[in-house]
Amino acid sequence: MHQRQHVKSDESKHGATYFLIGRSGKDNGFKATGVAISSIFVDLPHTKSHSHAHPEAYLYALEGDGYSEIGGKRYDWNQGDAIHVPPGMLHHQHFNPFDRDMKELRFEFGVRYWFVDQWKGYVTIDKHLKATTHMID
Repeated sequence: MHQRQHVKSDESKHGATYFLIGRSGKDNGFKATGVAISSIFVDLPHTKSHSHAHPEAYLYALEGDGYSEIGGKRYDWNQGDAIHVPPGMLHHQHFNPFDRDMKELRFEFGVRYWFVDQWKGYVTIDKHLKATTHMID
């Protein structure tokens, strides 16, 4: 898929969100059902995402540096790192405290949005799961 095929979202949770495949991939020909490489997030300098929760996801840091707070714990990351948000609807937030944009590629799993809709109002979290950051060689 070429960059010119990315669909820019109207949402305002990030500086920009570009949909690739997955929930908004009706027009790109992909039919991913188990794992979706769904979005590129562009977070502007000195911004943060809203605090949110959803099923498991990975973010791959394409550009820039930042940190995430996942389940109340801080995880610093740099370009080339993968950020794992474990299953269990852990509240988390992503931060760009620096002077340049950061871009993250999101991987999501399974029937994600059905679970998010069903989970609303529940606060139970699997405490044994740990968030991690991984350096990709």
